[in-house]
Amino acid sequence: PHRPLMAFDALPTNTSIPPPSMSVPPLPPHINPNNAPAPAPAPPSNVPSFLHGCDPTALTILSSDPSLMEAFRDPSGGYNEAGLLALVATLSSTSSSIQTQKTQQPLFKSGPQGQVLATNLHVSNYGPSTTRDQIQYLFGQYVTVKSVIWKEVFCFVNTDDADGAARARAALQGYNLNGSQLRINDAIKREANMALPTDIETPENLARMSARVKESQTPLPTYPDGTLDATRVTDDKGNPARGNLWVGGFRSTPTEPELRTLFGPHCSIRDVRIKGQYAFINTDDAEGAVRARFNLQGDVFKGGVLKINFASGGPPPKQRYPQGPGPQQNMGGG
Repeated sequence: PHRPLMAFDALPTNTSIPPPSMSVPPLPPHINPNNAPAPAPAPPSNVPSFLHGCDPTALTILSSDPSLMEAFRDPSGGYNEAGLLALVATLSSTSSSIQTQKTQQPLFKSGPQGQVLATNLHVSNYGPSTTRDQIQYLFGQYVTVKSVIWKEVFCFVNTDDADGAARARAALQGYNLNGSQLRINDAIKREANMALPTDIETPENLARMSARVKESQTPLPTYPDGTLDATRVTDDKGNPARGNLWVGGFRSTPTEPELRTLFGPHCSIRDVRIKGQYAFINTDDAEGAVRARFNLQGDVFKGGVLKINFASGGPPPKQRYPQGPGPQQNMGGG
């Protein structure tokens, strides 16, 4: 057990500390003696309303990477709801599996010569009026706080007690501090000879993801003479082939010359419109757009794997036969 104000013992005697009843928030309701359940955290503000009520951890992951959501934009500007719900279900099951693995591991990690790591915490998403003293007092209820390194929009709570840090993280995760819910993660000290975690978007991982996309593509349909039949091509959202393309999946915003260099060898580009995390490539003919989509789908570009679909507008495919040779199918990648 820790004395409530132990975190402040080392402060200078002239430090003014507000009374807990006035400026310091009360303890979270979900750790009171009656073990009342914690209120469900509010969904992130930047996720669509139809996802509200889904797994909070999955929504946090989705919220932290807006490009994931942008990949499910319809040409009209809305979202592919079925696709996004499926993605959230996948993120939920993945995070649940990771959490299960974490609960089977010790609450601390050991480095070289048995040095204890993960004693420090990275704290963010507190309300704008939050002070360093409030953070130190709040975390001091669960662990002796050595110092609080203040960075305005986030801070580090440094301790010497891995178990106490884990206690504080579990108790205060999602706690509403001055109008915003805390996000708390381990801030692990890394020694010079320790390897940093491998990022998911390494060149090797991107290459593997690209190869999977390429392998999943079906050949483009052709007429009996072997020429492209674009009338039977649809994208993975069921949109028929058009001369305009929606392009997403990149992690850093490309320039217009970069997109023209990439798409130019495959189609005749009329104009390029860049919208941050996605872009529109408008071409002069649907056949060229179909070939560009097929050849570039899944390519590694600007730190991500390209996702390309047809956008509204633009010329439709040219029909060589009045009725077409058959019904449309989902062909040509995606």
